[in-house]
Order: sequence, then structure tokens, then C-alpha cells
Amino acid sequence: MVKKLLLKVLTFWALLLTSALGWGQCNEKPTASISGGTTICYGESVNLSITGTANAVVTYTKNGSSSTQITLSSSGQALLTIPELFSTTTFKLTQAQIGSCSPQTLNSSVTVTVNPLPIVDAGIVQTVCSGGTITLAGSVTGGATTGTWSAPSGSFSNVNSLNSTYTPSLNSGTVTLTLTSADPSGPCSSVTDSVVITVNPATIVDAGAIQTVCAGGTITLAGKVTGGATTGTWSASSGNFSSASSLTSTYTPTIESGTVILTLTSSDSDGTGPCVPVEDTVEIKVNPATVVDAGAVQTVCAGGTITLAGSVTGGATSGTWSAPTGEGTFSNAGTLNSTFTPSIASGKITLTLTSADSDGTGPCSTVEDTVEITVNPATIVDAGAV
Repeated sequence: MVKKLLLKVLTFWALLLTSALGWGQCNEKPTASISGGTTICYGESVNLSITGTANAVVTYTKNGSSSTQITLSSSGQALLTIPELFSTTTFKLTQAQIGSCSPQTLNSSVTVTVNPLPIVDAGIVQTVCSGGTITLAGSVTGGATTGTWSAPSGSFSNVNSLNSTYTPSLNSGTVTLTLTSADPSGPCSSVTDSVVITVNPATIVDAGAIQTVCAGGTITLAGKVTGGATTGTWSASSGNFSSASSLTSTYTPTIESGTVILTLTSSDSDGTGPCVPVEDTVEIKVNPATVVDAGAVQTVCAGGTITLAGSVTGGATSGTWSAPTGEGTFSNAGTLNSTFTPSIASGKITLTLTSADSDGTGPCSTVEDTVEITVNPATIVDAGAV
């Protein structure tokens, strides 16, 4: 009987204490709200703040799916950190709950807007011959659609054109071109991409200085091939080379007078690359050679006179006769048809006809020809004294 009475007393006080402290009751309705909506760049992190009833367990969704829970601190705070976000996302609080009490429906949300990054492509690597030009193929998409080219050397036709032409200034090697996108509005910054341009050395060909040769003569060429290639081949519309593949070949023209153009063509310095064979030309002047004919042999009687029949053609048209000293005289040594009177009684005299110099300081020289004159002794008749 005493035990039953004691149990009733204890039960009374327990109920009274529970009522006083609120134990076992769900009178409070937990609340929570989310803040921190902003605009970020593609792939960046974001921090959101949740504020509400202390110790409440809050459920949230991302774009209406993937429910996740987070517990508020004793001060009713929670920091929601999203390390990377790649698309615009709405975070919505759906309910809050304390202990085993029934959850309370929530309707607080924020949206984090994700701006796209610019996508920059500077194009594929290219090779250009020194002094040449290439057309670039850049592209800028996404957060921006325009860009600007830059390089440590060389020049662009238009740095703001994605398809600008570029002319390198170095003779050989590589140069890196950079394409930088415009700075998009919002939190995203500009983006760069680069492309390497290889510059092959150009070939330089020098066929040498103009030369003058006398018809039938030979000249030595002085070609040079430097840069991308070091060898070359000579060619001409006429004449002959001692070795067409030798830069210092000798050349013999076959024309009698006039000019002939010799061409020196380099070898291909880079095969299937952008550089092509280079050529240079040199003019060869051919002066006509002089042809001298002193005429046919003649016979004269001692004391007589002969008329010469010399001819000078080609580079020169005049000449001068000469004979050994004391062997005869000319009526006019400067006349091709001069008369000649031998002064010897008998024998042979060699007369020489020498042309004038046809080109002064040029390569042609004087030319001569000879003719033999036979002097027969004259007959002497003596009829005797009276």
C-alpha cells in the first residue's frame, strides 16, 4: 500500500516537471532561410549562408533534386560551401526539423548564376618561310567572341582580327603568338591560348655581276647561294657551262654578239615546307669578235708593186698593215687595199694586217692575219757598149 502511494507521488512530480520544462513537447516550429545568391565564373566556388532555429536540421535541394541535409549550430548558423559550380543553380530550403518533431516546410531559395568562360583557340601550328606571311585561324567562343593577337616580334595585318595575317621578322626559328579573349562582363576574366609558328630560313641567291665576253671566249661565273640552301643550278637559253651545278662554273656563249641571260636557281631548302627554290639572273654581254683576212698570197717582180686585198669584219672594220723593217713600203698602211712595193731584190716577205681594237677596254683584243708575198728577181738586160 505504501509502495503504490509512493509511485503515485513520483508520477505526479514527474508529470509536473515535464510540463514545466516542456520535455516531450513539439511546441516550437523551426524556421530557416538561405542567402548569398550571386554571380560567379564557370568552375568557381561559392559560399551560401543558412540562418534559422538553433540545432535545426535543414533539408535543401539543388535545382529541385538531390535533397541534402545540414545542421544549424547552437547559434542557428550554417555555412554551405560549394567547391565548384559549372552551371546556374538554385538552392532551395525545403524543410527544417528539431529532434523527432515533425518537420516544418520551408520555401527560401537563392540562385547562383554561373557565367561561361571564354573558350580561346589560337589555331594549329604553322610553318612559314622567312619573309613570308601566314593567315591565322583563331576562334573565341563562350563568354566572349572577340580577341587580340600579340607576339614578341613580327607584325599583324590586324591584331583584332581572328583571321589576321602575320609576317615574322626573324630569319629562322620559332615565335609564339598569343590570342587573348576580350574581358567578358561579370566575374570571368579574359582567357589566352598560344600557337607556335616555325620560321624556315629563306634562300638568298646572287647570280653575280654583269660580265662582258668576246664571242668565242669564256667567262668564270661567281654565283652565291646562302640561307636555307647552299647549292644551285645554272641555266641559259644558249651557250655551254663547264658544270651547271657549280656556282663558279665557266660559261661559253654560242652567239656571235648580243646579250644572254643566265639564271641561277637554288635547290629546295625545305622539301615539302613553305620555302621554294629561289632564282637570280645575270646578264652576259657578248661583243662580236673581229675577223681579219690579209688576202691571198701574191707574187711580184722586184721593183714592182702589188695591190693588197685585206678585209676586217665583225667587231672592227679597219686595220693597219705592217712589214719587216726595210723590206718594203705601203702607199697607205691604214688602207685595207693599200699598194705595197717590196724593197728586196728577191725572196719572201710576210705582211701583217692588224685590226683596230673593237671594244676599247672590253674583252675583245686586236686580231691579225698575215699574207706571204714572193718577190721574183727582175731580169737585167745589158746590150753592151756602143
